[in-house]
This record gives sequence, structure tokens and C-alpha cells, in this order.
Amino acid sequence: MRAADVIVQVRDKTLARKGAIVARDLDLSSVIRLNDVGEWTLTLPRRSPLVPHLSTPGSGIIVSTKTKRVGAELEWETVFSGPTERPERITDKEHPRGKYTFTGYTDDVLLRRDLAFPDPA
Repeated sequence: MRAADVIVQVRDKTLARKGAIVARDLDLSSVIRLNDVGEWTLTLPRRSPLVPHLSTPGSGIIVSTKTKRVGAELEWETVFSGPTERPERITDKEHPRGKYTFTGYTDDVLLRRDLAFPDPA
């Protein structure tokens, strides 16, 4: 899949969308599991204007892909979304000023946390 076929948006703790990550900055990997919690890792350059939003507690991402063209507009389908768990700043020879790596889980983690087991009594 090409980066142009994917849009990654940043959300805040109220689930309001704060902006989309530019395709040239997009470095996303994810593992999606059917009926289970998936995980994702997103790396952004230090200069990205969305780094402060993703660094705040309760933030997250929404990943969507192109589905079809309706007239002059594209329709997008949400693949997954999820909260940010850990931001981490990384510096190396390739990125001396640093880059940020954000990890998180899909929103299915909310279902797992609130899982209720039946009472046999």
C-alpha cells in the first residue's frame, strides 16, 4: 500500500481531530488482530507540528484508507484508531536533532480493560 492511499490523523483526549500527518513524514507500522488488541508504532521527525499533540496524555491516531471515488470526492474508511501509550525521543547519526517514536494500541484495548466475566453463582 502506498502512503498516498493512507491518511493518519492525530486526535486529542476528547477525540477531536487535530491534524493529518504529511505523507512524506509518515513512518507507521501496525499489527491488527481480529477480535483482539492490535498495536502500532509511528515515527515522526522532530519538526512535525503534530508532535506536541501526540505527546499529550490521552492523544491518539486515526488511520484511514481510500475506498472509492464518488464523483469528485474520495471516500475514506477507518482501518483502526487507538491511544498513544509512550512517546520517546530518539537521536542517532541519521537524525542528530532527533525524531519521535510513538507507540500505542488499537481502541480494542478499551474493550479488554472493561471485560466482564459471568458469575457462575
